[in-house]
Amino acid sequence: MGIKRRMMRAAVVAAAMFAVVILIGRNEDSRQSELAKSGQIFLYGEAHGVEVILEDELRLWEKYYHEDGMRHLFVELAYYDSEILNMWMQEGNDNILDEWFEGLKRTAAYTESVKDFYRQIKKSCPKTIFHGTDVGHQYDTTGRRYLEYLELQGKEDTEEYRLAEEAAEQGRYYKENSNDDEYREGKMAENFIREFDKLDGLSVMGIYGGAHTAIGGTARGTQSVPCMANQLHGRYGGTVVQYLSRGFLETDIADKNYRVLYINTFLNGAECVCRDFIWVKDAYDDFKDSKPSGKIIYEDNFPDEVREGNIYIVVDKYEDATSEKFYYRAVKEADKVIMEGFLVTG
Repeated sequence: MGIKRRMMRAAVVAAAMFAVVILIGRNEDSRQSELAKSGQIFLYGEAHGVEVILEDELRLWEKYYHEDGMRHLFVELAYYDSEILNMWMQEGNDNILDEWFEGLKRTAAYTESVKDFYRQIKKSCPKTIFHGTDVGHQYDTTGRRYLEYLELQGKEDTEEYRLAEEAAEQGRYYKENSNDDEYREGKMAENFIREFDKLDGLSVMGIYGGAHTAIGGTARGTQSVPCMANQLHGRYGGTVVQYLSRGFLETDIADKNYRVLYINTFLNGAECVCRDFIWVKDAYDDFKDSKPSGKIIYEDNFPDEVREGNIYIVVDKYEDATSEKFYYRAVKEADKVIMEGFLVTG
């Protein structure tokens, strides 16, 4: 059975469920925490497809869902992707998910960890409502099939069709204009605002690549265009709360294995496309006497609290797909902590 037919069957269930959800939602309002009704935006910046980070995101969403009564999860997908996921949430099997997931081939999201992340949400947070706010990257496959499904339903004149078509057109423009990141960032913010403003003051969690979630950051490949979170912060102010990506991985430095914690990716203006910040656990004694490199990063330019005695890896990524890795130790200088670069040999 093709995805369009499965969508049609799911739509019948979804339509019946929609009225129920409205009624249940109103009854659940009394069980929502003050946080859930405070109209805040909790953005989580991630490295795509990393299992430990996905696990952390799941734990965070489960906390918001079960303890605070939040239901709306914003994701770095197109509008039609989230609508497909919302239909799948009402189904008793994973057929829709399986076919939709195959459309993610050749993307960072095409991993079993990502697929399992959605399965776990359906299992533990079944009333989750997804909101996709990215441009439509798979506009000629998933996007086209979803529009054909709506046409079979006679829904060409609905807002659902208009928004799905709009997402597809955004994705087409982005691709045909050499991956215009300034355009994409603006559309991501615009689409987010549209979906958020529909919720009448309810709080949401958003999961996006770290390059889109830096309050104060700029769009990839530009020096001055605000990234999505920066644009949202300009509109909503302090209601936008940024979370740093978390999750321990492992790496070798000078032939020794260390546990490292990916902190976040921030865009870095003219110097490079973006900059990854990584904390190296329990490494200071190994590198406290290493020769200085002459590089310094001040605390104000670091995305997390800088603690004296920590070791960090900073990876600068450039437009030609090359990258450079630098090592820093947090040391006290006068009355502040700075990131002092050092050399690694071996």
